[in-house]
Amino acid sequence: MSGQASFGFGSRRGVLSRVVLVLGFGRAVLPEAGGKAMRGSRRGVPAATTMGGLVACLAATLIVAGCAAPATTHHNPGTDHGVAGGASPEAGGLREASGGQSITLEVRRDTVSGWNVHVAAEGFRFTPDSVGGAAIPGSGHVRLYLDGERIARLYGPWYHLDARAVPAGTHELKAELVADDHTAWSRDGRPITATTTLGAATPGAAGPKEIRLGVAGGRTVSPLARVEVAKGARIRLIVTSDVPDEVHVHGYDLARPLTPGKAVTLDFTASESGLFEVETHESGLVLTQLAVR
Repeated sequence: MSGQASFGFGSRRGVLSRVVLVLGFGRAVLPEAGGKAMRGSRRGVPAATTMGGLVACLAATLIVAGCAAPATTHHNPGTDHGVAGGASPEAGGLREASGGQSITLEVRRDTVSGWNVHVAAEGFRFTPDSVGGAAIPGSGHVRLYLDGERIARLYGPWYHLDARAVPAGTHELKAELVADDHTAWSRDGRPITATTTLGAATPGAAGPKEIRLGVAGGRTVSPLARVEVAKGARIRLIVTSDVPDEVHVHGYDLARPLTPGKAVTLDFTASESGLFEVETHESGLVLTQLAVR
C-alpha cells in the first residue's frame, strides 16, 4: 500500500477513521510450524498478544478523543462572572439609574453601645439573593463608608455600627446605592449617596437637625416614620403639601399653616422627653414621630 494515511483528530469521525485503519494494518501474516502463513499475529509474536495491543491502542485513541472534545460550561443561563458593561467595581464603576431612586441616612445612638444606622431607600429594593448577578434597575444593596473607607455591605435598611470601629472625634458616614453586579447606581454621572455625621459635638452646639416632611396626593411622603433626637437638640422641620392644610407638633404646641407649593419651617428645641407626633389637621396624616431621649 503506497502513500501515507491521513487522520482527523478534530472530530469523532476522524477518530473512527483512525481506529478502522489501525485495525486494518494490524492484520499481519506469520509463519506456522509447517511453513504456512497464519493471520492475526506479527512475525514471531503470538496472535493473542497482538490483539491485546490493538485493544489497548483502541482504548488510548478513544481517551484522546474524549480529552480533545470541547469543554462545557456549568453556568446557569443568563449568568456571568464578569461585570456587566465592562465596569470595574473596585475602580468605582458607575451605572446610570433609570428610575427615581433616592436614599436618606439616619444614625441613632444605641442605648448599650455604638450606633444604629437606618438607610431609607426610595424606589429601591434590597436583593441579597441575587448579589453577584446582572444589574436589575431599582435593586441591589448598600455600601457603607466611614470617612471614605468602605466598612460594610448592607442587605437591609438597618445596621449596627460597633463603637469600637469608630475612633474618637467627628466622622462622616456615607451610604451608597449599589447594583447586584457591584457597580454603583448613579444619576447624571454621580453616585446616589447620602451622608451624615458621627460623634458630633454636644447637642445644641452644632446646627439644627433638619427633618423634611411632606404630603402629596393625600399620602405622607416623609422618608422616616420615626426620628430619634437627643434631648436638648435643636430641630428644624421643613414641611410641604400639595393642598392647603395645617401642620402641628404635639407636645410642643407648634402649628403652622401649609400652602401648596411652599415649604413651611418650624424651629424649636427638643426640651421634653417622650414620643411626639407631627401631623396635619385637615387630612389627619401622621407625618412622623419624634422620639426625644
